[in-house]
Amino acid sequence: MAALREENLRSMWRVRSTLSKMLTKRGYLMPEGYGTSSFEDFKTQCERDDPLREGRQAFIANLEANEEVKILVQFVDTEKKVGITEIRECIENMNQAQVTHTIVVSQLPWSAFATQTANGLPQFKFESFLVKQLLVDITEHELVPEHIVLTPEEKGELLRRYHLKDTQLPRMKSDDPIAKYFGLARGQVVKIVRASETAGRYVTYRIVV
Repeated sequence: MAALREENLRSMWRVRSTLSKMLTKRGYLMPEGYGTSSFEDFKTQCERDDPLREGRQAFIANLEANEEVKILVQFVDTEKKVGITEIRECIENMNQAQVTHTIVVSQLPWSAFATQTANGLPQFKFESFLVKQLLVDITEHELVPEHIVLTPEEKGELLRRYHLKDTQLPRMKSDDPIAKYFGLARGQVVKIVRASETAGRYVTYRIVV
């Protein structure tokens, strides 16, 4: 039991660290201290409280450029697929927090009905991540090149400079791990910088579809 508890604590610590890095790279301001403590400090904190409850506390992050733009991160505690009951609870939490954008972290994927229900609520934006997808920060892997999300102005300048249309850019699916990591929407463009033995670096662009 002690070994299992240690494993669960370490997993939650890693998830919190990845969430902190991911949202910071998206331009959000994280709650003070979230995801930045050492494992030993996190473990000590959890020893004073329920470890699962402590690790899975929901939180709100504000966009640094516009603090009125907020995102709610919440954890679904269920041993089965996320269903309509859990989606309703998430919506209630969003309404209480006066937030329309949420990241939902769960052990198992959503049911087809839950996904259909969330997609049928255009007033809310749902992002879903499995715990196992957040155990490591994929952008820090040595095989993953640097990705830079272009602003609408930078995208427009890119298309004008090379006399291109959106449809002429290489594509990246919206469910691509990198697109999910940055929370990219269809039509957004990322600049991909790879190391090159001859040119120093090699730059490509992809549009999310």
